[in-house]
Parts: sequence; structure tokens; C-alpha cells
Amino acid sequence: MFTLKEGFLEALVRGMKAELLVKEDYIKLRQCDSLVDLKLYLVSRGYHSELHSEIGPISPTRLVELCAKKLVKGFRTINTQASEPLTTLLNYVTHRYMIDNVILIMTGSMRGRSFTELLSKCHPLGMFESMENLLVANDLRYYENIPWYVVRLSSET
Repeated sequence: MFTLKEGFLEALVRGMKAELLVKEDYIKLRQCDSLVDLKLYLVSRGYHSELHSEIGPISPTRLVELCAKKLVKGFRTINTQASEPLTTLLNYVTHRYMIDNVILIMTGSMRGRSFTELLSKCHPLGMFESMENLLVANDLRYYENIPWYVVRLSSET
């Protein structure tokens, strides 16, 4: 039943579910001879807003980026429309990606990689506003010498 409170969210999720690829779609995707064929098929299946701006041949990496962009956009739309306890659950889903992004940035910084390069490799679901604060210290090797209990105590205060 559509209610005033959850009706829009339910309709949104039903619409997104209808756009999911099913077994028959994967069979047809395997029959594509080139990335252009793959792109055309995905455009016909609901990825037109993401893939429409790409003209000509598309790289596999760019195709994955655009499909991930659609996933993240849908996830964030659902998260903004949801109410408790669904909002909390969806936030928990993003925590894994946030932790992965923090580890990626810290280990990459220790190895001398640039922040912009590392940021481009981060998963979009794990992005958060204060990621730049990870680079406040000029040398992240400093964090290797901090015992875990000190970090835990400082975060509790």
C-alpha cells in the first residue's frame, strides 16, 4: 500500500528494481561483440542518462565508473528519502567503503602517492566530507607509532 510517508520511497525502489539487469540481460551482454554494442545495450536498459554523454568508443574503466555512478546516485537518493531505521542501515552499508577509502589514502600516502590520485581510486559510496583531513599531518608514518589504545582514547573524548 502506498502511504503518504513511505509511498514515494516504495515507488522509487520499485522503479530501480525494474531497471536491474536480469539473467536474460546478462545473456545478451555476453553476446555483445564490442564495447560499443555493450554501451548501446546498457543505454536501452536504463543507463541512458549516464552513458548518453559519452560519444564514440568507451574504455572498460570508464564504463565501470559510469555504472558505479548510477548505483551511487540511486543509493544516495534512497538514503535521503528513507526514514529510520532504514537510514541507519544504509549508513552502515557505507561504513565499509569509508574504512576502505581511509586505509587506501593512508597506505598510499605512506608510499608517496598524491592525494588526487588516491582520491580518484576511492569508492564513491565511501566518500565523506572530511577526507582531506586525513592529510593534515605531512608525514602519515607518524600514525604507525601511535598505539591503538591511544587513538581509541582520543576519539572518545
